[in-house]
Amino acid sequence: GQRRKVNYIFSDPEILTHPRKDIKMPTIDLSFTLSSDQINTIRKAASTLGVADVVVMSNDDNTGIEVQVADLKNPSSNYYAIEFEGIEIDPDVKIVYNINNWKMIPGDYVINISSKLISQFISTTDQVEYFIALEKNSSF
Repeated sequence: GQRRKVNYIFSDPEILTHPRKDIKMPTIDLSFTLSSDQINTIRKAASTLGVADVVVMSNDDNTGIEVQVADLKNPSSNYYAIEFEGIEIDPDVKIVYNINNWKMIPGDYVINISSKLISQFISTTDQVEYFIALEKNSSF
């Protein structure tokens, strides 16, 4: 049989920034769950449409939220959205991520978002969590 090996190094550990102390999640203002399939669909849609903004906001009739990929600099850009009924947020709230910061181990995640422009992605299948900053053009 054939044997194959690969050693793929993303970055020299010496140049990575590590938090000096544990990150404490501030008050959670919004929480919802995205499945692995939904996260993959969001990534694929962003790639297909050539957009990088992931926006969490109230849906059109304020009965839930939508997670949308779009280009916020171009109001007429293509977009793709997944709607979640029954989760209400203020219509003025716009939570913005750069899709390039969504680099997580595949799985389902509970997403906790704080108005302090930080979010916590907690895996429901693995013992892993990520803290992902929101973009500065987010509004609460």
